[in-house]
Amino acid sequence: YKRQQQEASNLLKMSHKMEAIASQIKGSQNQVALMESLNKLTPFLNQQANTISIEKVYTNMNDFQKAMDDLTISAQLIDATMNKNLADENTSTAVDTMMNQMKQELMVELGNELGVAEKPLFTDIKQTNVNTQPVQANKDDDFLANLKKL
Repeated sequence: YKRQQQEASNLLKMSHKMEAIASQIKGSQNQVALMESLNKLTPFLNQQANTISIEKVYTNMNDFQKAMDDLTISAQLIDATMNKNLADENTSTAVDTMMNQMKQELMVELGNELGVAEKPLFTDIKQTNVNTQPVQANKDDDFLANLKKL
């Protein structure tokens, strides 16, 4: 019985060693395949390196970097503007008001086309002034007053 356990243990150790050797062999084969691919590619890379102007590559890289910087700055400006607009509490109410106005204008146009301008087509849509803050009215009055002064 003891001998069978020792043989089983020895076989288990041998199987682990064989697995380790198999993984080493597979790794070596992969490295050989990689080296063969690199050996095929290297002459083409050398040929391209000899034909490409370093000054042209430098100029292209500088242009690319400038374009990326401009793009990054533009994205930051857009993000800042969007964050400012989304943080504004009146934005959603202004959008609702505009949508209601558009609905009413469409109702009037439909009524004119159908010849029922005096009868409302849609009675469930009513214009509501969602923005009833006195501060906004003051700003509008100031703006209009400034325009008149010009």
